[in-house]
Amino acid sequence: MKLGPKAAQAFNILPVTFVLPKEYCELSDRFYEDTLKEGENNIWIIKPVGKSQGRGISLVNDIS
Repeated sequence: MKLGPKAAQAFNILPVTFVLPKEYCELSDRFYEDTLKEGENNIWIIKPVGKSQGRGISLVNDIS
């Protein structure tokens, strides 16, 4: 973002992120909206708390 608006737009790659359980309601709303748009292709990445070195990461398409 320090490089200017064009660079910020080109590198806008940060995905939507939620911190659970604090933001569960927001996640649920977004998940439902995206499911209506994308159907079964609505896949989310679930990551455990920090310092797990990649262990426990999973892909889900069902919020339950």
